[in-house]
Amino acid sequence: MIYPKTVAVLIFLLNFLCTTNCQLIISQVPPASTDQAIDDWTEDHYIFYNTDVSKLNLLFVHLDGSYGIPGIAQKYLTFAANVGFHVVNLRYPNSWTVNDLCRTSEDEYCFSNLRMETLIGDNKTSEVNITRSNSIENRLIKLLQYLHSEDSEEGWDLYFDGDNIVWDKLGFSGHSQGAGHASFIGYQHNVHTVLNFASPADYSVKYLQVAPWLSEEPQTTADHFLGFGHLRDQIVGWDFLKLVFSDYLQLSQFGEEICVDNNTSPYSNSHMLFTDCEPSGSDNYHGSIINDKHTPLDDNDDPILSDTWIYLLTKNLDNYNTPTPTATPNPNTSNAGSFSFNSFMILFTSLFGLCLFF
Repeated sequence: MIYPKTVAVLIFLLNFLCTTNCQLIISQVPPASTDQAIDDWTEDHYIFYNTDVSKLNLLFVHLDGSYGIPGIAQKYLTFAANVGFHVVNLRYPNSWTVNDLCRTSEDEYCFSNLRMETLIGDNKTSEVNITRSNSIENRLIKLLQYLHSEDSEEGWDLYFDGDNIVWDKLGFSGHSQGAGHASFIGYQHNVHTVLNFASPADYSVKYLQVAPWLSEEPQTTADHFLGFGHLRDQIVGWDFLKLVFSDYLQLSQFGEEICVDNNTSPYSNSHMLFTDCEPSGSDNYHGSIINDKHTPLDDNDDPILSDTWIYLLTKNLDNYNTPTPTATPNPNTSNAGSFSFNSFMILFTSLFGLCLFF
């Protein structure tokens, strides 16, 4: 027979276990639910944050590469959430490669025109047709407004003012095409940080030059840009990427490039990092530096590159002490409300003892 005191303790323990296993929140939001005018590229945005760590009051926005959809880099984005960022993995127009559209274009400014149209939705090039509603800016603003309306206490309103983005409270990262957009945003606005994975790589074979926008003066200072690539990347070769990092993003002023495989964080405070790690399950070197499917894992199935990710994420945080990250989730599931076997055994033995006691 279980007595009332036992029932009360059962409820307490269940609440305790939920609390200790639900710190990391991963949710999905359909873009059209934030703005009905968003009518293409409609796969869900992903949202990450951890309620059990101190908030940085900074938003981190990640943009996937060509044809990529949110949810393919959950391991990396979980680390971002676990160090205190609010994190948005934004769905945006990317069903092409920018180089395929622009590298042979007669328009010398094709790269910047395409990236500007993707960002703000203004008609800048005939290569794509992106409305204001479908632009990165509108999608992000409407998502933040939606998140604030759903939870006004979480602090999403720190990142927008009416219909405007508060750019200096945002950091951006991207992979491949997404890294080009992240850097382009850093050139247009003063943002907190820009992390470039395997890009930018805008090069015109028509004019035999790096895209002119990369020679302009960015609004974000060079010390807030960092870059990471793979030595054997088949799509964006390391030699070219290093050239863009060092000569165009001006990252060589912070030291030479560092291989993360035989060095430890903080990598001599370099802003140009690379790896030669073997990808997981394939030879996709291009995606292995960030995407779940290909990133190398250790014997415990933890990402080998996690120290590098944390270094990149925290390099520009003042007075920041890196916490011990909580376990990364299975990339195919959300761990919100998860309940492990060990937790079950703790609960079972506790309840059994309590039943005997009461």
